[in-house]
Amino acid sequence: VEFEPAEYEVAVTSPYSWEATTKNDWIVIESETGIAGDEKLKFTTLRNEEEKERKGTITLKNTDYNLVAELYITQKAFVPDEMIIEPESLAFAVEGGTQELTITANFEYEFSTTADWLTIKKSEKGISVTVPNYVEVDERTAEITISSEKYGISKVVNVKQGAFVSAITI
Repeated sequence: VEFEPAEYEVAVTSPYSWEATTKNDWIVIESETGIAGDEKLKFTTLRNEEEKERKGTITLKNTDYNLVAELYITQKAFVPDEMIIEPESLAFAVEGGTQELTITANFEYEFSTTADWLTIKKSEKGISVTVPNYVEVDERTAEITISSEKYGISKVVNVKQGAFVSAITI
């Protein structure tokens, strides 16, 4: 099965009733019992977040007749997709404000910056970056690093804020 969570159905034909169990916490059995005849065994697999495949077993038993059948499940290893960040850079006017970075990734990520003038918060679609009003005459720049240490993926977003322009000239 794929690494993403999914629901499955397996046809079970048996002359006897059965009970389904598993010792694997990533396999969730929806239909734990079946009667004689043709039945469906329904189960769900949870997301595999490891970079190696995993194997599990669903055991079907009829204790009255001491019958056992096993369904072996191999779940594929997690494959991290490329992280997409939009926009690729941010530009703020001297007045400051808040802008959103949309981050598309199928894994958890962290973010950091060395600039103390940036306020960064996790948002629904990625991160929210807030910059205060700026009254200096030189433009300022910063970097935001968005990464996953676990998967060795890292991207940098450049942030720029314009310089204060004096309204009075002599």
